[in-house]
Amino acid sequence: MKVYKDERGEHDLERQIETLKLRIRELEDINEGHRMLNGELRKEMQQLKEKASSHEKDKNLLQGYKNVIQDLSTKLARKDS
Repeated sequence: MKVYKDERGEHDLERQIETLKLRIRELEDINEGHRMLNGELRKEMQQLKEKASSHEKDKNLLQGYKNVIQDLSTKLARKDS
């Protein structure tokens, strides 16, 4: 009597091995996708950190300019009085 693959039961070891190999491939694909996304997120985080740093520098520079303008305005007001 010849047994066809379709007639194998769920406890057949070859069937279980094939099922597990397919699942391993699926998990490896998922893992690779996660690695790629993780890499992209790390790049994006670095870019955001650089932008935040640049923003902070600009904010400090603006505050410095504001202080200089206030000082000059005060001196000019004193001179005019």
